[in-house]
Amino acid sequence: MSLKIQPLELIPKETVRVAHLAFPQGSVAMKLRDVFQQLYQDESFQTLYSRRGPPAFSPL
Repeated sequence: MSLKIQPLELIPKETVRVAHLAFPQGSVAMKLRDVFQQLYQDESFQTLYSRRGPPAFSPL
């Protein structure tokens, strides 16, 4: 399998607004995404995949 590098999808502004209204202090999921999106990028995993073959799911 090969890894096609894909950027992390942006969260729609309305979703961000509602999430912050529902969780003013943030939630575990919100904090994890904020931390891990900077720590782990597809490029970090690229050497673990073959250059040929069907595309694999991103590990993120």
